[in-house]
Amino acid sequence: MPRLVANKKNVDVIDGVLEFENQRFIASTVPISRIGCSLVGISPLTTFMADNGDYRTMILVVIAISLILFGTIIHLVANRLTKRLKILVKALKSMRNDNINVKIPVVSHDEIGELAVSFNLMTDRIYELIERVYKAQIMEKEYELKALEAHINPHFLYNSLSTISWMARKINAENIDNMAFLLSKFYRLVLSKGNSVITVQGEINHLKAYVEIERTRFGDSFQVIYDVDPESLDCKMIKIILQPIVENSIKHGLAAKDYRGTIIVRVKQDREYLYLTVIDDGIGMDSQVLESLNRGEDLFNSESGYGIRNIRERIKAVYGEKGQINIFSRPGVGCTVNITIPKTAKFLNL
Repeated sequence: MPRLVANKKNVDVIDGVLEFENQRFIASTVPISRIGCSLVGISPLTTFMADNGDYRTMILVVIAISLILFGTIIHLVANRLTKRLKILVKALKSMRNDNINVKIPVVSHDEIGELAVSFNLMTDRIYELIERVYKAQIMEKEYELKALEAHINPHFLYNSLSTISWMARKINAENIDNMAFLLSKFYRLVLSKGNSVITVQGEINHLKAYVEIERTRFGDSFQVIYDVDPESLDCKMIKIILQPIVENSIKHGLAAKDYRGTIIVRVKQDREYLYLTVIDDGIGMDSQVLESLNRGEDLFNSESGYGIRNIRERIKAVYGEKGQINIFSRPGVGCTVNITIPKTAKFLNL
């Protein structure tokens, strides 16, 4: 490569391609201010163009290799993604065919992995709900039979028939007819045409039929006051919740008193919940019995403890953690039972 040194004053700055004697050169000028000159580099253009074909071939080879490499990577990634998507689609089809026990393996934490986690959580939740509904339906049927057994027992029938016999001796046909009507109405409401979910109005009607029967037996020894929000009467709830609690109040709270007792049945509501309360001014219960009832334990040889536990289990089976029952009592003061349940049970398909 020839280099020329010339005076700065006589030589212009040259940068670019020059043509001299029918040949093309690449020239570049670097000023050297310290000595007042410029360094000029000149090289034939043919020197750079000689290996252009080799460079072109090399570039094409590199591009081809890159395309093959990237194509292979894209194919592998796409194949892996589609394989995991096929597993997800297969699981959805299996679930559509009523197989809710299917699970998707979670191999990563990307978007598809999150879908797999959500799918597994969904199937677990569906299985839990189905199992809960199934158990609730079984418990409802069992309780219906036990309710009939509990009330169609020799003691209950003896008392009821004795009352009817006593009224017959009095030759009071109207009272006899009324007693028979109350008994038939009570058992009809207990069965409620096989339905496990009734309205609040139906539950109150069932309770009133029971109270009238007991009032015929015990006379005017107690009174029941109903404080029911009219707007709650059409709300749905599981049946036979209030009657066993009022039965406990009459038999275990008020029967031992020497003066007229009072039971208050209260039903209130808000946008999401029904609040059922039964208050009596009976003899109450001691702290040990109260703690056992609130823990859901059976009391030895006690129908009261069994009734409360049964109600608690049914509420939990149907409403889950949203359903609550709490008991408060003081000896000699009385007892209060508070029940909170959601206003709807449609999702249970009971």
